Amino acid sequence: MKRAWLLLVLLLLASTSFWWKQRMQKTASPDKATSFEYQIEGLKLLSTNARGEAELELQARSLQKATDQPLLQLADPVIRLNDQTTKKATTEKGGWFWSIRAVEGWLHSDSQVVDLRQDVQVAQLKTEKPLRIHGESLRYHPAKRLATSESVITMTQGSLKLTATGMRADFQAQTIQLNQAVQGSFHVP
Repeated sequence: MKRAWLLLVLLLLASTSFWWKQRMQKTASPDKATSFEYQIEGLKLLSTNARGEAELELQARSLQKATDQPLLQLADPVIRLNDQTTKKATTEKGGWFWSIRAVEGWLHSDSQVVDLRQDVQVAQLKTEKPLRIHGESLRYHPAKRLATSESVITMTQGSLKLTATGMRADFQAQTIQLNQAVQGSFHVP
């Protein structure tokens, strides 16, 4: 008789544990099919100027619009910028001059700001000694061709390495300003 009661108690505990685990999983991860208004896989957008010349390209593995958010979520976003100082359409030969990539990003509904997070990398292309910037967050303003960050960034070019907290990169003026706690090193080869 004691065995039957013990078996009944163990069965009751096991079923309660199973029920609780199922309830917690449903609470922790809502159904993805109902949480998004739409999802686009393999996104590639090209922005051109008035002459039809490519200025910016935005690529992402996916774009999702959550029902309760005004932002569009980007997975593995890559932004490529053309050189605005030259007067020729350089993208015909794959001539993008800057690349900005991250693990995730958010495009604001007015398309005036792209927030990038996790392993953000900015790289100068088409040059012998490319400039590279690495950080954890970056805000890009496409109309102004301006990138800002309040996080710790590392900037390298050849054997020059600078770290700083906060940055402002103006791709139109081709200037980069490091904000605070700037430290640098140069290694002679």
